[in-house]
Amino acid sequence: MRRSFTLVELLVVTVIIGIIIAAVVPAFSRLMTGSAVSYGLRMTTSQLNMARVEACARRKYVAVVFPNKASDEADAYLPSDGENIGYRCAFRSCYVKKNGSEFVFDKWVPGTKWEYLPKGAYFHDFDNLTTIKNVVDEDGLFTPGTHDVAAVVFSESGRVAGKKFYKIVVREGVVTDNKTVTRNDNADNKLTAKVNKYTGSVSTE
Repeated sequence: MRRSFTLVELLVVTVIIGIIIAAVVPAFSRLMTGSAVSYGLRMTTSQLNMARVEACARRKYVAVVFPNKASDEADAYLPSDGENIGYRCAFRSCYVKKNGSEFVFDKWVPGTKWEYLPKGAYFHDFDNLTTIKNVVDEDGLFTPGTHDVAAVVFSESGRVAGKKFYKIVVREGVVTDNKTVTRNDNADNKLTAKVNKYTGSVSTE
């Protein structure tokens, strides 16, 4: 005859399961956050490579814009009402035109939308980003009007415009609604995307 479990036995099993979950969940959370950096870097390099291919295919200047602290007017064109999620974690490709020594926004690459780094990763640092003038966004990420936004620019040949050596660092941390960064215990977890100034090729480290 099958023996039934007693209430005490069920309680003991429940407590053991609770202890196991309490031990595993934080470790799993740290693992997922750490993975956000590598996934975010893959997203970034993929966007850069697609922009480079688009520049070659269309014989146009193509830029990947990053609305973040690398732009001097970030506080002016990014909403501060607590709903903005683009600060230091968003990017998108657009066509640009050269006007003298400046680059001016033309239009967004068809079929593209704003991409966002996964939660737990943010753009920590940039080197040599180019300013794109008069960027207009109709998706609500920017405040109304035209804005100057930092970007990586590829020329019609797929090389870097202006022969700049671009560097983009993705780091572990969380961007809050008031546009500050809360770094996690593993804040040294960071990866870098580099764009060669001579060839336009994208590499990581």
